[in-house]
Parts: sequence; C-alpha cells; structure tokens
Amino acid sequence: MSLLHLPTELLTDIFGHLWDDHQALSACALACRRLQPVCQKALFFQITWDMAAHRAEPCFDPIPRLYEMPFTESPRLASYVVRLDIKIVCAPYYSPEPFVSLMAWAAALQNLTCLRDLRILGSPRAQISWKRLLDELQILIMKVIREQPLTRVCLTYITDMPTAPFLDSSIRQLSLSSVSWNDAQASETAPVKAPTLQSFNITLQVTKNSLSTIDHLVCDNPPFDLSELQSLRISVRFNILSEVHLIKIRRLLSQVAGTLKYLWIHCNLEADFPNFESQRYPMLRTVSRRFTIWFNSDGFIEPDPLPFLLKMIPNAGSYPTSLEFHLILQLVVFMHHPRCSLDGLGAWTQLAQALAPMSCRLTISIWSHYESHIPELVSLLEGQFSEMHAQRRLLVVNMGFCCS
Repeated sequence: MSLLHLPTELLTDIFGHLWDDHQALSACALACRRLQPVCQKALFFQITWDMAAHRAEPCFDPIPRLYEMPFTESPRLASYVVRLDIKIVCAPYYSPEPFVSLMAWAAALQNLTCLRDLRILGSPRAQISWKRLLDELQILIMKVIREQPLTRVCLTYITDMPTAPFLDSSIRQLSLSSVSWNDAQASETAPVKAPTLQSFNITLQVTKNSLSTIDHLVCDNPPFDLSELQSLRISVRFNILSEVHLIKIRRLLSQVAGTLKYLWIHCNLEADFPNFESQRYPMLRTVSRRFTIWFNSDGFIEPDPLPFLLKMIPNAGSYPTSLEFHLILQLVVFMHHPRCSLDGLGAWTQLAQALAPMSCRLTISIWSHYESHIPELVSLLEGQFSEMHAQRRLLVVNMGFCCS
C-alpha cells in the first residue's frame, strides 16, 4: 500500500514525529497535495512569536516560506496553531518607532481560532510591565484569553499583571513564574465568573512576587476558582525566612486539600513545608518532593542531604498504600572528582531504607561541568539503590553540563 493511501489519522501520527524538524516538514508539505495539510498541522502546531527589541518587527519562528501570503493573513494556517509562545526580551513600550508594524502582526492573534495553549515569556533580566505594553497589544491579548477556547496559560516574569484578562475565560491550567499583580486593577475588576482551575503551577522567585501571588489566591474575592483543583505544583526558589510566607502557603494548601490529587513541591527547607498529613488530603494519589544538592568545586556539599531528605519522606506508619511518593533529587556537580564525596556521604543507605516500606519512585538527575564523569555517577547511584533499580522504581538521568 502506498503511503498516500493511508488514513489521515495515521499520516498525522507519522509526521507528528517530525514536529521539531521544520525543514523536513516543509519539504514533505511541498511534495504533494495529500501530504500538505498533514504536514502543515505538525509544522504550525506550535509557533514562537519573538518580540526581541533589536528587531524591526516581531518574528514568527518557525514560519517556512511555503506561501506568498503572509501568515497573519491566512486563517487556514492560523487554524492549525494550538500553542503560541510570545517571547518578550524587552517589552515594546509606548510610541516605539521600531514597533510601528507590531499591530499588524498582533492582529494575527484573532485568527488563532484553535489556540489552546498561550505562553507569555519574559526575561529574568528584563521583566515585562503590563502597564507599559502598547494599549492595542493589551486589548488583543485580553481578547485572546477571554474569547479563545484556551485551556492553558503560562506567564513568566510579568509585573503589574491585572486580573481583567481572565474574566469569564475557559482556562483550566495556569502556570505562574515571578508574576506580580496590580492590586488596584485587581480590586476594580473583580471577576464575575472566575475561571475554574484544575491544574496550577506556581514558581515563587522572590519574596515580593510570592506574597503578591499568594495573597491573590487566598483573598476573599480570588481571581481563580480553586474548588476543583486536582494538581498543584509549588517551587520555591528563595530562602523563606519569615513565618508569614509559610502561613500563606499552608493556607493555600489547606484551601485545596479536599480535591487535590497530585501535589509537587520543590523547596530546600528545614522548615516543615508543608506539614504533611495524609488524612487532610482524602483524594491525593501522588505527592512529589524535589531537592537540589550542590557539589561545589572545593569539595563542600551544600546542604547536608540526609537531614533534609529524611524530613521530606512522609511517616510510613500513617502512609496509605494508595498514595505514591515520588522523590526527585537534582545533583549539581562542580567538583572534578565527586565519587569520593558521594561515597563518603553515607546517606544513600539510610535513604534507601527509609523509602523501602513505601510505594515510592526515586528520580535522580545529574548536571556536571565534567560530563565525562556522569556515567560513573549513574552506575554508582544505581548500585546504591539496587533494590529500587531492580523493581524499576529508580530513574537516574544524565542531564549533561547545563543546569536550568
């Protein structure tokens, strides 16, 4: 049977594996009319709108030059876009000459009728101020969030974010990383119908942004309905020194404890965060904790992992058999010969004994500036947790030399 006689569903699955090979998809789309729409769906499934300040106009990537008409004027191609990433390295402010043509490109947002996933990505070095964006761009983004059938929105490094764009939206999954809210706008535009979230990811980068986000979630008139929340991910990337922070985070956890099925926490703290009691989470099926260990170039290990790790593990006596515990260890290795330090820790045996009574999965990801030593570390850790490795409950991942 010829490839062209296969059902469209099978062709979609086949060419979907080429999602990151834009050159191959472009060539296949030009091969014949039968393959053109199939390849276009894979090619335009996810696009990136790069609004870098040094460019004269925004740049869509990838946009293969298959057609004479611009992408913004082709509703058929726009209907294939499911995920849109808007990268703003330096936000376009009022009256910028290089961004005169910005509105023509921004108008393309109205044609994305099948858009489900919108991500507005700022930069940690140049956060985006919502108030200083062009008014027309603000209106267009608000229309997309409210009127398009979005199910997921991701915002990173945005300041002065109002709650108005989320009014009456269909969002079910929300990710926030270093987002601060405009309190004045939030109070003036309290949503009549707050979107009901089922999945919520929050990364707390700095104290000010953390308090702003948590305050909005636990206030009397919150911008989001958490009554049906099933998945919650909390990542804390600063040292919590104030009990006020812990109180707010625990209040958020208690608010969603009744419906939560998946809880994921990344926090290197001796503090009891959270005070885990399985009976408070009747629907919980998986709880995951992530912990980062730094092996410095001078041989110093920071922090001493054993006290932290043992504190993270729930008490096996009150641990229900239906609840799965997932521990994620992130090893960042800067020393040239880390094997001696790993052998000398003595923590792995005690950790394996603590995890043995539970239905636990252990994932260890290793970053190192000396990538040639990583396979040796992988073998060492697989030997330390040989029982879990034999039961396929251990995964050791070589992440290379970069740590994000």
